[in-house]
Amino acid sequence: MRVTGYTFGIAVALLLATSGAPVAVAATNAAPVTVSVHGYFMPDDPTDAMTSQLIDLMRKDTSLRIEQWGGIALPGGWGRSSLMMAFAGNTAPDIMRTFFHGIRSDQAQGFLYPLNEWIGDDRDGNGQVDPSEAKWAGWTNIPPLWRMVATVDGKIYGLPIPEITYTGIIYRKDLAAAAGLDPEKPPPGTSFSTGASG
Repeated sequence: MRVTGYTFGIAVALLLATSGAPVAVAATNAAPVTVSVHGYFMPDDPTDAMTSQLIDLMRKDTSLRIEQWGGIALPGGWGRSSLMMAFAGNTAPDIMRTFFHGIRSDQAQGFLYPLNEWIGDDRDGNGQVDPSEAKWAGWTNIPPLWRMVATVDGKIYGLPIPEITYTGIIYRKDLAAAAGLDPEKPPPGTSFSTGASG
């Protein structure tokens, strides 16, 4: 894994950038640093909110080069298969997006780098970085349960961010009616809005 202090320090800046919080980054004349990002940066879609904020972050810090990470595409593979192959081959992205419940598993397998030097340290030995121990104010904005999941033995291995996922079913009303169902009435205990007929 390509690990530098600057690379993982950028993780905090990326979280701020993608959460909508203002990020003040001074442009520098330092040698360019390339950070490969999985799941947050889609340069083919600059209208994506996270991508546009990361592009703005690069404008503010001219030494920063964010690139979209792409792994091996496995036939029939899905989910995290590309990431798992990248970890095995030591070609994983510098910063990745993962499911919240995967943080502990990834940490146990040695895939994650602790972020304490930028966020804070567990000084009282309770296994967590409490708000009073945080040197990055954003840590206190993360709900306590989420902070606990991202922390193992006082080491912080991720920055949970809130997201909303909507799940829906698209169906043909004519086929639902042909099957004897009323396409305008959902089953008891559910709700939905109907679209155009057809």
